[in-house]
Amino acid sequence: MPVEIRSGLTQKAACDMSGTSGILAGVGVLGSVLGDLWVLQGGHWTFVDPDRFLPHNLIRHKGFDAFVGQPKVNIVRDTAAAVFPDWDPPKAIATSVLAGGEEIASAMSSAGLVVDVTTTLEAPRELARRSDSPRTASLFVTPSGLLV
Repeated sequence: MPVEIRSGLTQKAACDMSGTSGILAGVGVLGSVLGDLWVLQGGHWTFVDPDRFLPHNLIRHKGFDAFVGQPKVNIVRDTAAAVFPDWDPPKAIATSVLAGGEEIASAMSSAGLVVDVTTTLEAPRELARRSDSPRTASLFVTPSGLLV
């Protein structure tokens, strides 16, 4: 009787099929879902967000009650690390993408893309002014979900 043999999906195979990589600035409601999707595609991501997970985040964020008080970047990084156990998990930087410093500078210099989901006006404006910023895309959903 014929048997179909399937191998497990590796991070490299996922990346070869559809991987994108870069910096995801803001891992709140929309950012945590995007980070989850893009990690499944095998990309190499750095998550940047200064916020901690609070009780009101439970309504829409991918985090659970046990995560209350933790940095959001750690939650998204740790859940992403479980996708492909044998790979280097995404980096997590618990500060603003505009904060500067060596960690942000290093991430910016190695990234080909920044996806800004910070919901601030300052981040996309400042990133557009900086000469060290890679290509940048800003995403935002209004609370009602309607276009403004």
